[in-house]
This record gives sequence, structure tokens and C-alpha cells, in this order.
Amino acid sequence: MSDNLRPVLRPRFNRLDARFRRQRRGRYVAGCLAIAIFVFVSIGPLKTPLKNRGSAHRAAAQALAQSQTGPVPLATVSGMALTLVLPAAKKDITSIGYHQAYNVRALSLIAKTASIGQATTQAVAAAVRSGDKPAFVMTARGRGSALDSAVDIVLKAGTVVKSPVTGQVLEVVPYLLYGRINDVRVEIIADGYPAFKVAVVHIDKPTVTAGQKVEAGVTPLATVRPLGISSQIDQYLGEAVTHVHIQVNPIETKPSASHVD
Repeated sequence: MSDNLRPVLRPRFNRLDARFRRQRRGRYVAGCLAIAIFVFVSIGPLKTPLKNRGSAHRAAAQALAQSQTGPVPLATVSGMALTLVLPAAKKDITSIGYHQAYNVRALSLIAKTASIGQATTQAVAAAVRSGDKPAFVMTARGRGSALDSAVDIVLKAGTVVKSPVTGQVLEVVPYLLYGRINDVRVEIIADGYPAFKVAVVHIDKPTVTAGQKVEAGVTPLATVRPLGISSQIDQYLGEAVTHVHIQVNPIETKPSASHVD
């Protein structure tokens, strides 16, 4: 380039160079802005599903916790869809023993809890020693009723006993166990089963009255009481224990017997 042209063209080159730099800078800024918009548009909508998913997990966990702490099935009544639930928290129960009811018309109970069937005292003792909380069927007592027509649920004395069914209290009756031991019996008519009553005995300080509505696994009925005598289940556990006794009887027109165990 001629030296004479340099002073003339240099300003033009400088202006072109400045314009190119501005264009490059503009493209760079525009590119960064486009990337930012893309990221915002792409990730923004993801936040809601993730948040919703977290809420769903929390709801599921809460539902699971509630199901784990809710009423636990104990047994179904033979020949019907009626289910009895545990009358206390599972952690408070030592063992569950099914046996012959005094009333020969008492209905069989089909265990929903894990059971080792008709058991020997040795088998039950071994299960207890291993830390299990066995459910088992005790040997016949010569009563003529089914082997699983009543159930004893071992609890510490003073434990609150809750209703095993949803329904209405028929009566709360003090009576003499074996004709000589003071005891209390709460009888409940389960919803949908008006011809039967669920009897809960070996209790004290009842907190319900006749005609009251009760909810399975929720409504307190009374507390467990020590009987002061040896029961059949004591022989299986190797010690004197307190327990609540439950059975299901047809409603009879004649006065109920004073012996329910």
C-alpha cells in the first residue's frame, strides 16, 4: 500500500474493525442469552414434576406410616366376613393363644396373625425364648366347642384394651368368672352382624356404656386386669400372665351365662 494512501485508509479500517468487534460482541451476548433462555425453558418445567414427585413420596410415606400404625387384623370369624382387630398395639402383645370357649355355640376364629398351629408347651416356650410373639392353638379342654372359638391376648396388667370391632356396645356386665371371681364383660354388636355379639372379658375400669358406638382398634373399652388364678395359657408361657379374652357368640334370648372364659 502506498504511503500516501495510509493516512486516508487507516481511519476506515479502524472503523470497520470496531464495527466487527461490536458485531462479534453482539453475537456473543445474543448466544449467551439464547443459552440462558434455553436452560430456563428446559429446566423450569422440570421443577414442578420433581416437586410433585417429592410430595407424592411424602404422601405415600405418610399413608404407609398410617397403615402401619392403624388397626391390625387379629382373626376373621368363621362363616362370615367379620374381622376382629388386635385390641392393643402389636408391640404391647406378648403372645396370642386360641382355645375352646365355654359357650359351645361360640364361633371359630380364623387367625390372621402368624400361627404355629396346635402347639406344644415346648414349642411355644422355644418361640418366646427366641424373641418371637407366637400365636398358637391350645389343646382341648373338654368343653365341646371348637379349639379356636376363643382367643387370649397376653398384655401387661393395666394396658388399655380397645374395641376389636366397629359397632355398638350391647352391654357392660360385671359377672363372676367360674362363679367366684369378679370380672367384667363388654359385649359389642358389630356393624352388619346384628345376630352376634363380640364378648371382651378379663377387664377392669370400663370406659364405655351400653348403646355407645365404638370403632375397631380406636375406642378404649377398659384395662386388662389380673385374674389371680392360673389360666391355660400360663402353662404354655411358663408363668402367670394377664390377658384379655375375646370370643363371638350368637345372641340368645335366655340370660347369658356367668362363665365366659
